Amino acid sequence: PLDRSQFAIGHVALPRGVRLPDSVVEAANFKVPAEYNFDLEMQVVEQWNRYQNQKFADEEKAAELKRIRDKEKLLRDEEERAQNARALQDEKESNEREARRQAEEASFRAAEAVKFAEAEGKRIAARDEKQADPVPSKGAAPPPYSEVKFSPANPFTDSIAESKTAPAPMSQEKIGKLQQMIAVTSAPSDVCTRYLEDASWDVNGATNAFWDAN
Repeated sequence: PLDRSQFAIGHVALPRGVRLPDSVVEAANFKVPAEYNFDLEMQVVEQWNRYQNQKFADEEKAAELKRIRDKEKLLRDEEERAQNARALQDEKESNEREARRQAEEASFRAAEAVKFAEAEGKRIAARDEKQADPVPSKGAAPPPYSEVKFSPANPFTDSIAESKTAPAPMSQEKIGKLQQMIAVTSAPSDVCTRYLEDASWDVNGATNAFWDAN
C-alpha cells in the first residue's frame, strides 16, 4: 500500500517503508520549486521499481522453494507408499510360504500316519492269522500211522515197504517210527516244519539208523 500521508513529490505517492535518499528528503522538506523536477520524480520511480522488482523476486523465490518442498514431500510420500507396498507384499509372500510349509508338513504327517496304520493293520492281521492257525503244542504226538499219506514217488517209502516183507533185523516198532518220519518229511513244507520243530526229531540220526539196520 502507498503511504500518501508522508509526503508527495510531483503528485507521486511513495510505498510504505520506502526510504528516499537524504538529499531527496531534504529537498522535499523545502518548498517545491516552481519548475517541475524531473530528476526527483525519476528517483522516486526508480526506487519504486526496485522495490517492486525485489518484492517480485522474493515472491518468486519463495514460490520456487515451496514448489521444491512440495515436490520433495510428494517424492517422500511416494517412496513411503512404495516401501509400505513392498513390506505388505513381503509379508504376504512370507505368509504364503509358511502356509505351504505347514500344508506340506501336514501332508507328510498324514502320509506317515497312513503308512503306519497300514503296517499296523498288516501286523495285527498277521498276528490274528497266526493265532487262529492251530499249531501242535510242544511234545505233541504225530498223527497215527494210518492217517499219514505216503508219497509213492519217495524212495524211502518204497524201501520201507520192501523192508516189511524182506527179512531184516529192524523191529516193526522202529519201522513204524521211520515210516512216520518219512511221511512227515514228505508232507507240505509248513506241516513238515511244524512236526520237525514240535517233535524235535533227529532226521539225520533216524536216516542213519535206517541204513544201518538194512
